[in-house]
Amino acid sequence: RRRRPAVPHEGRLRVDVVVLVSAAAAAAGSPVGTLPSDGLPDRRCKVWLNIYDINQTTSHITPLLLKLGLGAFHCGVEVLGDEWFFAWGETDYSGVVWNEPKCHQVHVFRESLCMGESALPEDEIRMVIARVMDVWPANAYHPIHKNCVTFAEDLLVALKVDQPFPAWARGAVDAGKCCVLAPLANFVWRWVKWYCGRESEEQVPFARAQ
Repeated sequence: RRRRPAVPHEGRLRVDVVVLVSAAAAAAGSPVGTLPSDGLPDRRCKVWLNIYDINQTTSHITPLLLKLGLGAFHCGVEVLGDEWFFAWGETDYSGVVWNEPKCHQVHVFRESLCMGESALPEDEIRMVIARVMDVWPANAYHPIHKNCVTFAEDLLVALKVDQPFPAWARGAVDAGKCCVLAPLANFVWRWVKWYCGRESEEQVPFARAQ
């Protein structure tokens, strides 16, 4: 069973602190998201889509999969120095977590695409991240309908970037939605969740016995 590469609460705390500081500044009469004290407009933040191969094996066959329109990737969105992505979990805690850009602990970094600049000021970017953390619970993950790829695309839209999400990055996800593969994907995913849940239940008595 794959370990979570980051702890959701750490990312949430990191965002909440900044959002609270911004709100406090606004309440004190120091508007955020307008003109700073030097009279210059807010700097625009660049946003990157970091794309990973699932593992070393798939990295060797990715060129073939891309030709077939079946590219399978992990995606993370890099903004303000952190990379945000969506991961599966068994609880209703947020599945949105973060890691150092281009440094996922499981997947193999492939390339980074500049998606342009966000139309939002920095404080609003952090608020967007806080909002998506609330609406992407870990147990809502689905390999076809709600995954790291669909999360990355939704987050990029919310950040109002210049460039569209690359269609080739969601090849396998789109293919899995067809009427033939969708039932199979759903069955396999239900089995995986059942198996992982059973494994967790078996480990609890063992841990208590220690």
